[in-house]
Amino acid sequence: MIVCVPAYQICTSLVTVHALSMTQALIVVLLGNAISLAPMVLQGHAGVKYGISFPVHARAVYGHRGSHVATFLRGSVACGWFGIQTYVGGMALYQLVDAVVPTLNQAILASTTPDVMGLAADKFASLFAFWLVQVFIVVRGMGAIQILERVSAPVLGVLCTLLLCWAANAASTATGQPAIEALKHVSKPLAPEIFIKQLGPTVTAFVGFWATLALNISDFTRLATSHRASFVGQGLGLPIFSVAFATMAIGVTACTVSAFGTAIADPVALVGRVASGSNSNITAAVLSLIGLMVATLSTNIAANVVAPANALSNAFPNAFSTFAKSGMLVCSLGIASMPWKWADTSAMITWLLGYSVILAPVLGIMLVDYFIVNGRSIDVDELYVATPKSRYFYWNGFHVSAILCTLLATLVNVPGLLHALGVLNEIPTILLKSFEFSWFTGVGFGALLYWFVKVIDFKGFGAYQWRKTIYT
Repeated sequence: MIVCVPAYQICTSLVTVHALSMTQALIVVLLGNAISLAPMVLQGHAGVKYGISFPVHARAVYGHRGSHVATFLRGSVACGWFGIQTYVGGMALYQLVDAVVPTLNQAILASTTPDVMGLAADKFASLFAFWLVQVFIVVRGMGAIQILERVSAPVLGVLCTLLLCWAANAASTATGQPAIEALKHVSKPLAPEIFIKQLGPTVTAFVGFWATLALNISDFTRLATSHRASFVGQGLGLPIFSVAFATMAIGVTACTVSAFGTAIADPVALVGRVASGSNSNITAAVLSLIGLMVATLSTNIAANVVAPANALSNAFPNAFSTFAKSGMLVCSLGIASMPWKWADTSAMITWLLGYSVILAPVLGIMLVDYFIVNGRSIDVDELYVATPKSRYFYWNGFHVSAILCTLLATLVNVPGLLHALGVLNEIPTILLKSFEFSWFTGVGFGALLYWFVKVIDFKGFGAYQWRKTIYT
């Protein structure tokens, strides 16, 4: 899941948009991914111990019906991500077709309407074809997804190495100097005081990138054989491979300055440049495009279909009795969001900070409930008893205290989000700074509010003790 186009774009935006040096950018990547590791390991504990998925775990915190609040918040962000990644994969396929059979795209344009849903017909055809490939895998269930993950990992490692070697050779050929000199074209180091100011929002964005998976990580850790296996898998994979991937992405971008005279931060656009022009390299372009599509497939399905599909099955078990049915709806919603109209590299940081506003409080509340309030103890049988006598039914199936804490912790960062979207022109500095650290402030406020309600003997509306006085 580490190797994907959005991760590549976020890494390169550190040097092309935020003007960090390569060393400073790698510091941000390392900090962001190391910090993300903690909530992933903690949130995944219940999955390993009790073998429960995220929607089921959410019942213990939000109630049998209230759990849909948490799962649909997570699912809505996943649908957005699915649309973004499908668009990326579709454009990679478009570039591949254009490089190998350019007349096909021309024929599509000539035989149909100029555009479909605001996208050129030839590009939409590639997008739809890539979408169908994902649907083909999804309808075959979790087994097919696990096979895809195992196969894609080594393939992506080799292709990333080849891409870096090609970029280094292109830069060296263009300048007549060693490729290492290309790194000098990356932004010069920012002054320490400016770098520190940039550190907050950029690190938060990287943590936010993993905020989605951190929340529903138990969907995957429930399949782990032990807590040690879960920790080692995440501990080795996240910080180490993330830094290695970021090094490759930034290195390739630096080489594009020497090879093409401008920094190309979008890998799809880069491969399109490789496939065209007087110095085109069709072989390198085809291999790179195949790598982009494999990376997008493996990440998109595992990270952005599983969570919302489980949420739908949890909320509507009769209508979505299988993963294939719920997965099909998720795939349809993702493409219906039309990401080509709103998603681009320049808006990526705002997107990451923005959805952290709604997901971070849920994570903070669930961690406090599991580790502090209940001491890592869950009555699994009660999670499947949706009656008023169930321990986790609370008030009509809703744990109102948890829901109110989620709402209040979310509202803290709404002004900052509206300011980033251009809806509000001016807001207090403290709210602006809170949004720049939206994941941290969201987790913190959610955790503190819930801790106050549950631990300081505040028997709030919807608390378990209050519920017992009604039903017993």
